Amino acid sequence: MIVELDSENFEREALNSIRPCIVKFHNNGCHLCAGLGPVFARLQKKYGQSMKFANIDTWKNFETAKPYLDGGVPTIQIFLRDNDPVLVEYPEEPSPYTGYPREYLDKWIYNYLLSYYIMEAKKEKNG
Repeated sequence: MIVELDSENFEREALNSIRPCIVKFHNNGCHLCAGLGPVFARLQKKYGQSMKFANIDTWKNFETAKPYLDGGVPTIQIFLRDNDPVLVEYPEEPSPYTGYPREYLDKWIYNYLLSYYIMEAKKEKNG
């Protein structure tokens, strides 16, 4: 399930998430955002057990989204309670249809989760 964020639930669902929450910042006027939708949905099916997936419409929730936009949409950030947001860097070779190619996002998420679980294991080990 991909959570739809707005100004009412953004803090609870993203900023205070107890597991990584990857957020796609988008709007209906963005063709790359529209193309990215199915890619994001496929990645949610693959990684949804390990992290929360969410969308926020930047037109409807501009003041909430504004601090996290990296020059426009689409922008993807990962949030986790008590941590700074992590920007998923826009690729050097973007897809003309989605901005972020599926393979690029897949690898990025995999590496993020690998790092996340290593850090969690170290925390657990150190008590």
